[in-house]
Amino acid sequence: MNSSKVTTVALLAAIIWLGSWVIPANMDTAIGLLTVYALGMITVTTGGVLLDLAANRGQRQLTQSRQTGLKQICKKHNDVTWMLYDAFKNEKRGKTKTEISRLRKEYESQYFQNKKAFEREREQYFLNWEKNNDSHSRISTIWKWYVGIGIFIAILACNYTISAAISEDEKSTPTPTLQSQEGEPTLWNAENIPIPYLQDSTRYVSNPDGVLSLDAQQHVDGYLKKIENEFDIQTVAIVVRRVENADVFRMAQDVGNRYGVGRNDRGLMIVVAYDDHKINISPGRSLEGDLTDAECYRLQQDYVVPCMKAEMPDSAMIYLADALYSTLQHKEMPEIYSLRNNDSGDIAFGIIAAYLLLFVGWALLYVYLGRRYGWASGKGNFAPNPFMVQPHYTTTYISFGGGGGGHSSSWGGGSFGGGFGGGSFGGGSFGGGGATSSW
Repeated sequence: MNSSKVTTVALLAAIIWLGSWVIPANMDTAIGLLTVYALGMITVTTGGVLLDLAANRGQRQLTQSRQTGLKQICKKHNDVTWMLYDAFKNEKRGKTKTEISRLRKEYESQYFQNKKAFEREREQYFLNWEKNNDSHSRISTIWKWYVGIGIFIAILACNYTISAAISEDEKSTPTPTLQSQEGEPTLWNAENIPIPYLQDSTRYVSNPDGVLSLDAQQHVDGYLKKIENEFDIQTVAIVVRRVENADVFRMAQDVGNRYGVGRNDRGLMIVVAYDDHKINISPGRSLEGDLTDAECYRLQQDYVVPCMKAEMPDSAMIYLADALYSTLQHKEMPEIYSLRNNDSGDIAFGIIAAYLLLFVGWALLYVYLGRRYGWASGKGNFAPNPFMVQPHYTTTYISFGGGGGGHSSSWGGGSFGGGFGGGSFGGGSFGGGGATSSW
């Protein structure tokens, strides 16, 4: 390949490579690339092969004729080599080592002269053949470029798919926000737990241990504020490290009944003990029909438990608040990103598997075209030097025939700061409904 071809290939590779970085890495684009690439390559390849067969008959015979001519040139010059070697063996008999060494050099010089003559004749043969069969050579070159570019684009597209999968994983995996604390955690109960709602009617989350970040706490407050405004449900969400006796159910019942959470018994208690690995959701008596025990358990298992196992308490509570709001609205539930990661990984695996099948197709195409246009035929083999000291050769002639979806939470429940007056509960009561889960 001459310098201009090398430059062209390098520029093309650089353009495609830069393009793969400029296009944002996401799975939707990766699926689109696979679809366009597969349909385009299959269509063009099938059409190209059929057109080649129809318009260029006898290409295989041309390739075989070229090889026949090349074999004849090789045989002629190799016959000369072995004639020189036979003459050398006859002439060296009865001579001293010094004379044999001098004789060997003379015959070796003739061997190299014969080799140069072979190379000149071979090159002239190729030049003449290509001149007389210009169409064959041109089509062969086009096919080589097509196969090379097709494989190169497939490699880049496959690499893009891997990048997209990694990108999806990174952007959909929130960072754990649990604040580190020294010493033994407080064992919270209904007597000592702070209730921020009593001082600020826009704050529904009690987060004395700092399990949640301030941003996550405000987002949950925003969702719970909308739930109160739209459904007249007062909620207290307690998120701590540990509760007394690790009994989140008792904690929810005690706090709900002690403070009378919920007007007309439409209160909702959520207690999360992060270090105890437990959560309880308890609706007030009048809310149990709207938020059943089964629904409470499903919300815990679908949203809280997966995030808590991944040590993402912020995500757990934001998704839970969003899911509660969607449940009460009877609308589509939010899709949790951590579960969608597995889908992205499966999609990426499927795309890469499809590219592997396409690589097999390229390999089969290369074998077919190689036989048709003689890509693997090489330029002929010249006999090895038989005059070397301790030569490794055979006196037999060698063969010269070969050659070398869904609604997802935006975490936009609203952010409500301080500055509002304290709220009051309406005397609600809790009768034991709800559900508890562990992780």
